[in-house]
Amino acid sequence: MTPGFSGGPKAALPHCASALLQEVCSELWCISKSNRCITSSIPAAEGTICQTNTIDKGWCYKRECVPFGTRPEGVDGGWSLWSPWGECSRTCGGGVSSSTRHCDSPRPTIGGKYCLGERKRFRSCNIDECPAGSLDFREVQCADFDSVPFRGKYYKWKPYRGGGVKSCSLNCLAEGFNFYTERAPAVTDGTPCREDSPDICVNGECKHVGCDRILGSDVREDKCRVCGGDGGTCEVFDGIFNDSLPEGGYEEVIRIPKGSVHIVIQELNVSLNYLVLKSDRDEYFINGKLTIDTPRTFDIAGTTFHYQRPVDEPETLEALGPTNVTLIVMVLVREENQGIRYQFNPPVSNASESAYSWQYAAWSRCSAVCAGGVHVLLWLRCCCHVFNRTCHALWPPGDCEPQWSALSSPLMSTHPEPQLGFETRKELLMGDVLSPGGLKYRMLSQEVLQQARCE
Repeated sequence: MTPGFSGGPKAALPHCASALLQEVCSELWCISKSNRCITSSIPAAEGTICQTNTIDKGWCYKRECVPFGTRPEGVDGGWSLWSPWGECSRTCGGGVSSSTRHCDSPRPTIGGKYCLGERKRFRSCNIDECPAGSLDFREVQCADFDSVPFRGKYYKWKPYRGGGVKSCSLNCLAEGFNFYTERAPAVTDGTPCREDSPDICVNGECKHVGCDRILGSDVREDKCRVCGGDGGTCEVFDGIFNDSLPEGGYEEVIRIPKGSVHIVIQELNVSLNYLVLKSDRDEYFINGKLTIDTPRTFDIAGTTFHYQRPVDEPETLEALGPTNVTLIVMVLVREENQGIRYQFNPPVSNASESAYSWQYAAWSRCSAVCAGGVHVLLWLRCCCHVFNRTCHALWPPGDCEPQWSALSSPLMSTHPEPQLGFETRKELLMGDVLSPGGLKYRMLSQEVLQQARCE
C-alpha cells in the first residue's frame, strides 16, 4: 500500500473524535451505517494516512505513525531493572519470592525485536525447618477450603496423595467421602511436588531444588542422607534372610537401628507371608496383632514408610528415613519363607549402641550328675550382629548379662545343699571380619552358686 491511502468513505471522520486518527495505525475505526464509530480491533493497512501530536502528516508503517516520506528503522526492546524481591511464600520449610522486569527500556517499536529472557525470576527463602508438629503445607492449603462450599455443601478436605493428577495442582480428598477434586489449578509456591522429594512447585510447575533447599542447586544428599556429605557417617547393610521358620506366628527378620536411612525390605518371591514392622518396645505399626493392613503410606518413626503388596509382585516396605527409634522387621509366617531381602544404611555414630544385638543360645547339656541329682553347668552364648565390621572394632554394650536356668532330674539328690554352677563373663573373643549378621561368642567362667542364690 502506497503512502497517502485514506481509509475510504467509511474511515473515521472528525465526529468520531479526533483521537481516532492517532490510533489508526494500531486500531482502525470506521463509521457504521447508523453513524456509530466501530472497530474490529485490527490495524489499518500500511500506508494509511495518520496523525499524532508530533506528526502533522504521516503514514502507517509497521503499526506506527511515521512522518510522511520517511521509512525509519525499528527499535529493539530492552529490559528494565529488576523489581525488589517480593514477600516469601512460606514462613518456614522452603518458600519462594519473586522479582519482575519489563521490556520497556526501550519498548520495541516499528518491528523491533522483543526482549529475550525471563520476565520473572524466583529465589528460595525461609529455608529453615518448620517447628516440630507443624502441619503439612498441602494440608494447610486443603483445609483453607473447609469454609468454601463445594456444590452447595461443606466438607473437610485433606491432600489427595493418589496418582493421575498434576503434581503442582491442589487436589483434595473429602474426608469421609469417596471422592477428590481439584480445588486450585496451582499450589502455593514452595509446596513440595511429591512426598519424600526436595523439589518444589513454582508458578504451577515442579522445579528442581538441591538438598540445601535452594532453587536450581545441584547439592545432593550422600548415601547417609547428609546434604553435601561424603558418605562417611553411615554404613551400607544389605542381606537376605532365608531361615526356615515355623508357620503360624511372628518371627524376627532384622533390627533396623535408630537413625537408619534408605530402608528397603522386600520378599524375594510372592508368598502368603506378610511383612511386619514394630518398635523395639513391641509397638506394632504394620500388620501387627494378626491384623493385615491395606497397602498405603504410614508415618512411622519420624519418616514415611510405603507399604506395597501387589497381587503378582513381592511385598515391599520402603522409607527414606532417618528413623527416630529402633525398628524390628518381622514376618507373619503362613507358609515356607521365600526369602526376604533387607537394605538400610545405619549411622556410624550410633554403632556402639545399635550394632550389637545380644541373643541367648539354647542351654547346654548338663555337665555332671551328682548323687542322683543334677549339677547344672550353664553356658551363655551372646552374639553380635555387626554391620561389615569386626567385633573388636566396636566394643559391645555392657548389658549382656547371663541368665540362669536349673534343670531338674527324676532322681532325688541326698546332698544337703546342692550346688549350682553358673557362668560369669570373662572375655570377648576376637576374630576375622564378620559378614553382616555373623556371630561372636563370649566365654564364661564357672563359679559356685550358694543355695540362697538358687531361689
